[in-house]
Amino acid sequence: MIEVIGLTMVGVIAGLVTGITPGIHINLVCAIILSFSAVLLQFVSPLALCSFIVSVAITHIFVDMVPSTFLGAPNPDTALSVLPAHKLLMQGQGFEAIRLSVIGAFISLLLGLLSIPLALYLLPALEEAIKPYLGGIIIVAILILILTEKKLRKILWASLIFMSSGILGLFTLDGPISDPLLPLLSGAFGIAMLITSIREYSCIPPQFETEEIQVRSSTLLLYGIVSVIAGGLTALLPGIGASQGVALASLVIPTAQETAYILIVAGVSMINFVFSIVTLLAIGKARNGAIVAVQELMPSFSFIDASILAIVSLLVACVSVFATFCIARVFTRIMPQIDYQRSCFCVLLFCVAMVWLLSGIPGLFILLLSTCIGLLTHSSGIRKTHAMGCLLLPVIVRSFSG
Repeated sequence: MIEVIGLTMVGVIAGLVTGITPGIHINLVCAIILSFSAVLLQFVSPLALCSFIVSVAITHIFVDMVPSTFLGAPNPDTALSVLPAHKLLMQGQGFEAIRLSVIGAFISLLLGLLSIPLALYLLPALEEAIKPYLGGIIIVAILILILTEKKLRKILWASLIFMSSGILGLFTLDGPISDPLLPLLSGAFGIAMLITSIREYSCIPPQFETEEIQVRSSTLLLYGIVSVIAGGLTALLPGIGASQGVALASLVIPTAQETAYILIVAGVSMINFVFSIVTLLAIGKARNGAIVAVQELMPSFSFIDASILAIVSLLVACVSVFATFCIARVFTRIMPQIDYQRSCFCVLLFCVAMVWLLSGIPGLFILLLSTCIGLLTHSSGIRKTHAMGCLLLPVIVRSFSG
């Protein structure tokens, strides 16, 4: 147990590093751990190593909210929250955006842990019951979302953006590109925003460490439940990850409430991870990159193992909340003093370099196309969620193709 505690603490430190570094995904860390697992397991137990992976993942989910808000370099799982968070940032409320993300993630974690007994009972039955109807449900929701643009010009633009991004997603997700979500979502939601900021000579206004945005407890509970349901779908269905869960949740979020996006995106990312532990125990399937690594390290995953990892998740989350607020306060004070256009340009180059290193020339081509879609979305004045067709259309096609 001492080695479990020790590696959990080391995992928190590693998660701080990966979370604060734009463009670094937890799956990259897991791949490195697995490549050295034969050596590492000579010194530590599989459970301790899995505790390390879980602590890195949980810490990363929390801390990654800071660069996503202040630098505009989104993690694929949290891309949808970047634009609402950036809007608050430009109003001097970047710290508020991070606070809302932390609240959303932590409440969803608590609800997810509390619902584990029920999930263990329901997941095996629900897995087969939902599959045949998922595509039809998503189609109806998308049509409603597009029609809410109201004006004919915007409806046509929304339809065009959805189909264009959807076709790009079909070719990208089913193609040979390594880590396809990185160029696909970084372009539409990250690079496009960075280019817009550079082109419009944006600068970060003075930031304030306030708590002016108040959300009622009942509303937090509602958004937490929506996150649990959307995150549960990602755990149930193959091929649907946290990013797709966020896209599904965005179909039912009130479009006028930016705070809802931030809360739910953070919540879905957290629930996707928590419920991946449940699915590994209940149906023997891993739906998350970090949990795939856990499955590789512990082929005989037991209820006791799952319970220990759940406790580790809760303890690490408590530490990560404190750490995220500390880092956010530092960013709040130093970012207004930095040349924002130059920092945007540096982050843009970093994102391009990451795509090139991880996905090669094909990834750069996808990044270019997705960026064009993101810029069209901005210039047409429609909601950015229509660009999530890159994830929703492949889900629809897969649901009908079985």
